[in-house]
Amino acid sequence: MSNHVPEAERDANARALERYIESFTTSLSERGYCAPVVGQKRAMVACFARWMGRRRIAAYKIDEATVSAFLAHLSRRGSLIGNRRFTLMAFLDHLRDQAVTDRPKPVRDDSPPTLLLQNYQTYLRKEQGLTEETADNYLRFVSPLVRTCLLGSATGTVSSDIGVQQVRDYLLKSTRTLRPTTAQLVATALRSFLRFLVLRGEIAVDLV
Repeated sequence: MSNHVPEAERDANARALERYIESFTTSLSERGYCAPVVGQKRAMVACFARWMGRRRIAAYKIDEATVSAFLAHLSRRGSLIGNRRFTLMAFLDHLRDQAVTDRPKPVRDDSPPTLLLQNYQTYLRKEQGLTEETADNYLRFVSPLVRTCLLGSATGTVSSDIGVQQVRDYLLKSTRTLRPTTAQLVATALRSFLRFLVLRGEIAVDLV
């Protein structure tokens, strides 16, 4: 199938992407990323947009395959990928929030990490009385840790080797590019999750 896009539509597409790049940049600042990191991420997305323009790819066609194709292009040029995938996937999610491109149809996920996160979300809303927005932020902050500390068992048992050093390493890695106030929110979310694990009986040692 041809990906030809008329010039007028191509120009409109470029202007639209620029607008969404700006709104994406604003969202990064609001989420607590420091100015230098915001600038780096904006440059990554702008490079992606220029590549799309050269290939006449319309904004509404952006998906995971588009991101992978761009990263493959960079790899062939010998460019360091670094955290580009993470940034571009965040941009893709931003475009989907803005209804620029469709989200894939949800697939039922009964994996142990997902089930544990769902139980944690219920705990935050029903037992702790947190708002939906606050609960969602907590989930976003702790989700990467959950997906690295669980065994692949059907019960979703937390790995026995999770300890102080693992938690400390995760906290330092996940907050090094954030403003101090946002880093404090990550620490608060992590303490909440560790307390939940103790109450649930997933870990025997209180790591809070």
